[in-house]
Amino acid sequence: MKNIEIKASYRDLNRARAIARQLAAEPHGVLDQLDTYFRVPVGRLKLRETGTFGSMMTAELIFYRRADEARARESDYDVVPVNDPTGLKRALDRAIGTWRTIAKRRELWMLDNVRIHLDEVEGLGNFVELEAVVDRSHPAEACSATIDRLAAAFGIQAGERIAESYSDLL
Repeated sequence: MKNIEIKASYRDLNRARAIARQLAAEPHGVLDQLDTYFRVPVGRLKLRETGTFGSMMTAELIFYRRADEARARESDYDVVPVNDPTGLKRALDRAIGTWRTIAKRRELWMLDNVRIHLDEVEGLGNFVELEAVVDRSHPAEACSATIDRLAAAFGIQAGERIAESYSDLL
């Protein structure tokens, strides 16, 4: 799977929320996520455990590769559902080692094929992440243009964009 994405530091998530509403994005809930990153020679590998108030915990193993650039960039990724996150985390830690753990509260909004994440990341602050899923109806070039258009709508300046993963910022 592929998407085109940007991430940016963003002080005022209330403002971001208002802009998402103005764009007619649909809210899809608030998620508490714990991402455990493992040491791998290429790309990034993380176990994401997600919960919402009053619902069961879900988990997925995510491997992705993308350039560490502060522009709209392509991310190539695989997502695998996980039934036993505790056991998998223990096995991966023993086999390849745990690198970092990132805790965040993520508010998810959807606009067509774009996931808008309003993130409060423990120890790092607030961020907006825009991810346009590439598929037959949404080629990479169109997704890149959409991400740039949405970044402008959110008032994201080039200097606010972040090239790295949250795991690299700690």
